[in-house]
Amino acid sequence: MKRHRDAWTAAVAPWLLGAADNPPAPAIPQRSMILGLVWGLAGTVLLIALMRFVLPWLVEHWRNSRRRLFGNLCRAHHIPLAQRRLLKRIASEIGLAHPVMIFLEPDKFRAAIMQPEWDRHRRELRTMEEELFSTPRG
Repeated sequence: MKRHRDAWTAAVAPWLLGAADNPPAPAIPQRSMILGLVWGLAGTVLLIALMRFVLPWLVEHWRNSRRRLFGNLCRAHHIPLAQRRLLKRIASEIGLAHPVMIFLEPDKFRAAIMQPEWDRHRRELRTMEEELFSTPRG
């Protein structure tokens, strides 16, 4: 212990007393600290790039998505959730690329609901057909 204190005193005391020409060199930051700063900077740059380029693309993609369009059309026609699921199943059964296409192809909808597997939902589907595809009276 005494040896350690004497070595420290011999190295630092002349500088503290003004006897040394040069102050002791500053300690070099440890490698892990430098590595941490580099990773932090890289993460910040990545986050900024994500916010600048990817986030606007995702927002625009969501605004123009077919899934959102289907939801908006169902809301506009006051179609409850259970009937939305039914529309999706019908669209899948008749091979439409997306359920939103069912609003554009009433003939396929009418042909599909005539199939025996939809007998259980026949009344509900007929009501939906009238609400969706009948011409407005006015």
